[in-house]
Amino acid sequence: LDDPRRGAAAARPALRPERLLARAVRWGRWGSEAAAREREEAGSFGGRAANRRELEAQSRREQRRFRTEELTLGLSTLTAVYRERLARDLEASRDGDGRADHRVAGTLRRLDALREAQRRLSTTLDEGLLLHDLLFALSDF
Repeated sequence: LDDPRRGAAAARPALRPERLLARAVRWGRWGSEAAAREREEAGSFGGRAANRRELEAQSRREQRRFRTEELTLGLSTLTAVYRERLARDLEASRDGDGRADHRVAGTLRRLDALREAQRRLSTTLDEGLLLHDLLFALSDF
């Protein structure tokens, strides 16, 4: 306690175990009283089941939001790659490369497919099907 490096922290009185226990009991009572009031307000088991359903629905919404954000990031990354490819192919087309025109057309189709997937992402319920359709559209069949 005489350590000068501790400064103001050393000057504060240490919390004794009985004080910590008293705080814990007060918090425990408050928590149990609040839970009891919540149970009374919500009704019997039906109210708790409704609360559970709300929590599960909220959890599903959060998971969906997370998946949507991750898919949006992936689609944005793919779009950036295809835009770079488009710029490179346009430059090659200007230089007289005959195959570059074919690659430009293919890249534009892929960018359209990515734009459509991004648009459908907010409304689709089956992300797996969306990704399957996207991968099929991105392939060279």
